[in-house]
Amino acid sequence: PARLLLDAGEGIIHSLGKRVFGIRQVFLTHGHEDHIAGLPSLVNLRNLSNGDREIPLTVHYPVGDPFIGSLREYLAKKQKHRLQYELNWVEVKPGDNISVDVTRRDTRVAVFPVKHTRGWQSVGYRIEEKRQALRSQYADVKPSEVKTLIRELGKDAVLETVQHPVLVYTGDTM
Repeated sequence: PARLLLDAGEGIIHSLGKRVFGIRQVFLTHGHEDHIAGLPSLVNLRNLSNGDREIPLTVHYPVGDPFIGSLREYLAKKQKHRLQYELNWVEVKPGDNISVDVTRRDTRVAVFPVKHTRGWQSVGYRIEEKRQALRSQYADVKPSEVKTLIRELGKDAVLETVQHPVLVYTGDTM
């Protein structure tokens, strides 16, 4: 439902089939071929299709990755004056949080560092949803008593907002 793609290896358009047109954001962990080789096909297929031209595609990638920088230059030259939709490139670094606007819940992608290749940053991504959880002091309260507590003390005193991890993706790591 978040319409995200985590890495874009070779063959991604064949694996996704028609779902490739639903992708809104791509999150690349690092610039090795097995993680980015399918991106030119994805960009090209979306461009040649009869799909909605109003829907942009945003590619998030680790700041300063030299291979992704080269791929970005290649796609800019290849698609110059031909690209029929907005293609955005966003450098990310550990600690960044990217909002995902197409889900029912308040969802974000949190960027964290991973160790993979010397010389430049590789990152992982944690997809998180904002949820309500019992405050730690009420952890032993029976579920049947929670509503009573909320009525007596108020929702804010009993519950807290947390970022709940839905999926964690690291790509390649040591």
